[in-house]
Amino acid sequence: MAWFERGDDGKPKPPGEWAGRAVATLSTHDLPTAAGFLSGEHVRVRAGLGLLDDPDAEAARAAAERDELLDLLTAEGLLEPGGDPVLALHRLLAATPCDLVLAAPTDVLRDPRQPNLPGTVDEYPNWRIRLGPTVDDLLADPRVAEVVALLRESRG
Repeated sequence: MAWFERGDDGKPKPPGEWAGRAVATLSTHDLPTAAGFLSGEHVRVRAGLGLLDDPDAEAARAAAERDELLDLLTAEGLLEPGGDPVLALHRLLAATPCDLVLAAPTDVLRDPRQPNLPGTVDEYPNWRIRLGPTVDDLLADPRVAEVVALLRESRG
């Protein structure tokens, strides 16, 4: 997972250093979506629900992790100035040697809402967040077509 692939120095690993016999993905249902991670929404939601002891420290840590990942994307030539960081994150996945690459609809659609927030029951709408009216609408979305084309082209 992109948020956890870090080297001994604690910095995000370049895609070529990821394990080959693995699954490459940006996140899981229990972690922030790409848009949520990039915007800090995951920290704001948890802080608003009183789930953080030190929201300011958590926000600073999340911002540092985001900046490190954006720096890696730029250094690897996956993110151009003014480019779409979510698309660049999918380029990162495509550039790994991993046997399987997964792209979650919540990431592709840039939804900042986390599907499930561990530690909550009634405080957060776990598993009740809709992505859109229909599957056909999802498949017709140009962002989905763009990521599918990127992965198809780079992964063969």
